[in-house]
Amino acid sequence: MRERRVVIVVWDGLRPDLVVPEATPTLAAMAARGTWVRDSYCAYPSETRVNATMLATGCHPGRHGIVGNKLYVPNVDPHGAVVTGDDTTLTAIAERDPPLVAVPGLGDYLAEAGKSVVVVSSGSPGSAWLSNPRSQDHLYNRALIRPAAAQAAVAQFGPVPPDSHPATGRLEWQARVCTEHVWPTLRPDVTICWLTDPDHTQHRFGLGAPQSLEALRGCDAVFSRLLASLGQFGWRDNTNVIVTSDHGFTTRRPQYEIDPIAALASDDVIVSGGAIYLTSESTERAAAIVQTLQDHPAVGAIFAADDGPAAERPGTMPLSMAWGGRLHRRRPDIQCSPVWWDDTNEYGVPGYAAGPVGAGHGSTSPRDLRNTLILAGPDVRSGTTSDAPAGLIDVAPTVLAMLGLPVPATMDGRVLTEALRPGVVAAETGPTPEPQFETASASAAMTTGGSYRQWLRRVRVGRTWYLTAAGAERD
Repeated sequence: MRERRVVIVVWDGLRPDLVVPEATPTLAAMAARGTWVRDSYCAYPSETRVNATMLATGCHPGRHGIVGNKLYVPNVDPHGAVVTGDDTTLTAIAERDPPLVAVPGLGDYLAEAGKSVVVVSSGSPGSAWLSNPRSQDHLYNRALIRPAAAQAAVAQFGPVPPDSHPATGRLEWQARVCTEHVWPTLRPDVTICWLTDPDHTQHRFGLGAPQSLEALRGCDAVFSRLLASLGQFGWRDNTNVIVTSDHGFTTRRPQYEIDPIAALASDDVIVSGGAIYLTSESTERAAAIVQTLQDHPAVGAIFAADDGPAAERPGTMPLSMAWGGRLHRRRPDIQCSPVWWDDTNEYGVPGYAAGPVGAGHGSTSPRDLRNTLILAGPDVRSGTTSDAPAGLIDVAPTVLAMLGLPVPATMDGRVLTEALRPGVVAAETGPTPEPQFETASASAAMTTGGSYRQWLRRVRVGRTWYLTAAGAERD
């Protein structure tokens, strides 16, 4: 078995069209010498913890069970959704609604093969935890360090710097932990290095703002430092580097005075972002709730749980269509996206969605669903771009292939053979299958007159599904 290491660097919220030499020279140079996957997608909803778990498991949210940044787990809180961004909440879910993550992850498969993974993150403790849910593995985060004995090792780096926009101090702390402790001491086979920017700063100042561009440059400087350290440890020639992001981003515009989804919240209707959970007392109102959503111009695509009270309502799509045919028990009864459009903001960056003023993600806009995916290293084709549809779901199986390990058939993702050099993957794997594109639509009458029509586009490569966009139109 060949000696290999893999370093996965997640730039939280990095849109692929913002990878340019002016802001990200190191990353742009890596894209030129490696393989840039130009048509890569994250999971819907395009939120961080959903996709951190997909990165870890190679499975759709309908299988792994982290279906939103907030989850409605009645055994934890019967009255509302709980935020998955902190370790306290995740511990409560793990204890009262086990398992926290329903499928094995990359860390589990590596441990079975006698290999190790370490997470180093300046993001939320929730995204750090879900990047590798195995509690026995090493994890270094600004608010969560495990195992407990590892806390003494990072004391030498001093307290975690305070919050800032850009998050320069925290990124530098993270880089020191990785290059001065994790790599020389633990020497992991796989490192997941999660950078909280540009997401952290873009939320505050918007896409293309001077502060957001400075955040991109800060991430690039840290990335350059990580690459230089690989050379210092003699790892450059045997380490594959994967740079990805957990989601894209859109500018938000509050076009309407009332948020129609939030307005539905009551004692028996639990609302969390675009997710709507109906209690036993409100299931009979499912049809009326769907109609309310279809009538409001701020609401885009509407998905209904295949086994829920809103299933097959006119104008809805089955939620499983967004999740590769999967449906976890924590699924909402109704999941909807804000409308989106592709105008440019004041800084010339395209992509809008309805919502509070600022910038965000989570919608079915391709600007939110498209993520960055760039690979380089000894097992990666040089100087190429790939237009084959792919996604964050493919990172875990591709890492296993790079390490010469078998890829479990239970993973929904696939090995990115089109990005790898010949001989890395067994010959019987064959070439990348031709993509099969699919468009679906559903219509309903509006009580205000006219009609509501939603559409969905997805593509399948082999047996792996990617949701590429969904939206709605009204007469």
